[in-house]
Amino acid sequence: MRVFLTNGRDNYVVRAGDTLEEVWQVKAIHSTEMILLNLPTQTQILVAIGAVL
Repeated sequence: MRVFLTNGRDNYVVRAGDTLEEVWQVKAIHSTEMILLNLPTQTQILVAIGAVL
């Protein structure tokens, strides 16, 4: 599974295991959430994903 992300100027297509800007690692992608790991602090965050159809 892949997720499309944007930070306002750059676009990314990520999957589990990818690293973004040497700061965030995509730990897992599920149907409704993505788990990101902040590499410098080793803290994880959950990001809600998906679209309303």
